[in-house]
Amino acid sequence: MVAHYTNRVVDIVKEGYDLAIRVGATGDGDLTASRLREADYVLFANPAYLADRGAPKRPRKLGDHDTVVFGALGRNVELSLCKGQNPRRFASPRVSSSTTT
Repeated sequence: MVAHYTNRVVDIVKEGYDLAIRVGATGDGDLTASRLREADYVLFANPAYLADRGAPKRPRKLGDHDTVVFGALGRNVELSLCKGQNPRRFASPRVSSSTTT
């Protein structure tokens, strides 16, 4: 078995893949999808950054900070946090990246 990891949305039929595991919303419905589990995301901050800029005391203060979000480019990326079923949206990140290379 060979595993290929990418953040690119792959046409698994056209490109000859047998299986795809995707994080996020399912595609257009042409394929069968099963939820494996929910993904938990976390916030990280460099201690030196927090020493210089201060830690945000409330989630709404995240918009005042330099943020980097890992996600698919071309999508409308924004910071949001959930408490229960109520997501709260915050400012867009300063930097958004879709690759690790």
